[in-house]
Amino acid sequence: MNQEIEALKNQKGGIEKADIGKIIPYRAPFLLVDKVVRLDDKSIVATKTFARDEAIIQGHFSDFAIVPGALIIEALGQAATLLIRSQLKDHQNKDILAYEIRDVKFRLPVFPEEEMRLEVELSGMDERRAKVYGRVLKDEKTVTEGVMTVAIVDKKEFRGKYSR
Repeated sequence: MNQEIEALKNQKGGIEKADIGKIIPYRAPFLLVDKVVRLDDKSIVATKTFARDEAIIQGHFSDFAIVPGALIIEALGQAATLLIRSQLKDHQNKDILAYEIRDVKFRLPVFPEEEMRLEVELSGMDERRAKVYGRVLKDEKTVTEGVMTVAIVDKKEFRGKYSR
């Protein structure tokens, strides 16, 4: 496991939101992982709870607040990114990008103030891609699951190619 990430994990037994932003390139309001509960070489368990007063929640089904499925998948992707970065020696020189999302099923709705448990298992990885199976649970029931493949790219090269 990456030593920098291992050190953050060992500070408190998990990784808190403030430290998650040191690993993945997201900040509020788009950082969608609140805490990493468990992280090892092949899996991660993290949590996310959307507050009722978040703008995205207030605007989605404005008369019946519900967490958007796209944000549930994004939270799962951010947990997957944490897992993949933990396996890279030079993770700070890489960008992790969505490549393919398959077989996603939304089984139950998620509402504001309900804690989601994000579980991701690494099923394969090489220097260019990683494949994961992810599921989201609330109250021990699966609400969302699917398979993701992400691209692992050189940050400088990728950003140089596409910067404006």
